Amino acid sequence: MPAWRKFLAQFRGVLVILLLIATLISAGLWLSEHESALPYEAMAIFAVVLLNAVMGYIQQSRAEEAVAALRQMSAAHANGAYPFQELLPRLLRDPHAYLI
Repeated sequence: MPAWRKFLAQFRGVLVILLLIATLISAGLWLSEHESALPYEAMAIFAVVLLNAVMGYIQQSRAEEAVAALRQMSAAHANGAYPFQELLPRLLRDPHAYLI
C-alpha cells in the first residue's frame, strides 16, 4: 500500500470525521461572523486532527516494520524440528544410557 494511502487511512475514524466536521462548522461560522482575524478554533481542531494522523501513521509504520522483522526472525529459525532431534534416536535405542 502506498504511503499516502496509509496516511489517508488515519482519517477514517468516526471521531476524526466528527472533528473534521467541527472544523468545517467553525470555519463556516468564522466566515459569516469575522469576530477575529483568523479562525483560531478551526485551526486548533484541524491541527489536533493532523497531529493525530501523523502520529498514527508513524506508529503504524513502526509496527509494520516490527512485524516484518519478527517474521524474518521466525522464518529463519523455524525448521520444523525440536532442539533434541538428534538425541531422540539414541534414546529410543538405549533409554538407560542417559540416566544419571
